[in-house]
Amino acid sequence: MHPRTLALTVTIAAVAASCGSTARQADPPPADPDVTITGLDIKFDKTEYTAKAGPVKFAYIDKGKQSHSLVMEDVTNKRVGKRLAVDPGETAGITLTLAAGTYLLYCDVPGHRQSMNAKLVVG
Repeated sequence: MHPRTLALTVTIAAVAASCGSTARQADPPPADPDVTITGLDIKFDKTEYTAKAGPVKFAYIDKGKQSHSLVMEDVTNKRVGKRLAVDPGETAGITLTLAAGTYLLYCDVPGHRQSMNAKLVVG
């Protein structure tokens, strides 16, 4: 194979591989989550979740037909933890140490936040 052809083939393969991958910012889902949030098509399975203060293990499941995310903010609108991103049929997880209070959970995929939001009450 000509060196230019080989270089072009390697470049195309690298670009194709990077286009198909989605960077995940999550841990594997915990075996025994404290809070399980299920994303359906443009809604969560609940409007309110509860947890005890301290380390909280989350599992985020996408049972819809679209990709979704999960973002958490505190009462000052400051993001708490990492953004979780899941594709249909996937589960992501994260463990956060949370103080008592109320948090907002939402999907930040464009057009989803208005209907995909919930409250997390930590006591």
